Amino acid sequence: MKNDESNFDIPYERIFMEYAYAYKIFYMRLNSLSQTLEEVRNLYSQTLNFTNKKYGQKSLASAAVYRNIGNTYTDILLGFTGNIDLKIYFFNQGIINYNKSIKITSTILQNKGSALSTLLFVKGLLYEYALKMTAHMRH
Repeated sequence: MKNDESNFDIPYERIFMEYAYAYKIFYMRLNSLSQTLEEVRNLYSQTLNFTNKKYGQKSLASAAVYRNIGNTYTDILLGFTGNIDLKIYFFNQGIINYNKSIKITSTILQNKGSALSTLLFVKGLLYEYALKMTAHMRH
């Protein structure tokens, strides 16, 4: 019996996703938030390349990566006090990634299931953080 890697169904994409999330949590406290989230997005991009090759571009695994990329933009907008153009850029990037995740998920699940509800909720949080901070910036 051979014990090589081909004998196991190792969910590498899950490992990559967990590593990127752990990296985000650990380094957000130590470094610049913007720099850390850019590094995390790079890790997620690598994960996306892997999931697209393994499952195709319109898989639930790829949808999960897009959601997590969107989350990095939500993270940066929470408490954001920088340039308004940069804020709009972060907001738009978050929306783009959430929409990709929503489109894939709703197509596969036919608009059923809690995964789609969760995606719509986190997209709503992005709007909340962006609009709330914009209102504070006006005062």
